[in-house]
Amino acid sequence: MEQRTEAWVKRCRQCFMMAGLAAMVAAAGGCAAESPDERSTYRRDGYLGYTNTNPNMMNRGATQLSYGPDVRLVRQVLEPVEGIRHLRISFNGGELHVRVQGESHLTDQELVRLRAEVQQIVQHNMPRYEVHVTTVR
Repeated sequence: MEQRTEAWVKRCRQCFMMAGLAAMVAAAGGCAAESPDERSTYRRDGYLGYTNTNPNMMNRGATQLSYGPDVRLVRQVLEPVEGIRHLRISFNGGELHVRVQGESHLTDQELVRLRAEVQQIVQHNMPRYEVHVTTVR
């Protein structure tokens, strides 16, 4: 009878140890690092981030704290375009004005082509704005 009790106690210890080990593994699995995509939050725009996804929502004045991100995007998408010496970017409500100073060696036809290319690129990347482009030498 004593051997039976010892075997039962030994079996119970093994079961408790296995249960404890399983609980530790489950707890450690919950501490895994999240990917940056899972940690991203809505932009603090009052619309749960919808101003970033809906180009028809013209709410720039009251909720947009700065045009800085839009200026950086315009500069970034126009960086690979050849023939641009200097850019001036300004906003007026829902309008985006881009003044392109072309390189001095460009002909009039090349300036027209440059204006059309910049207009197409900026309008494609900034659909919520009415884009106006002017070119000068």
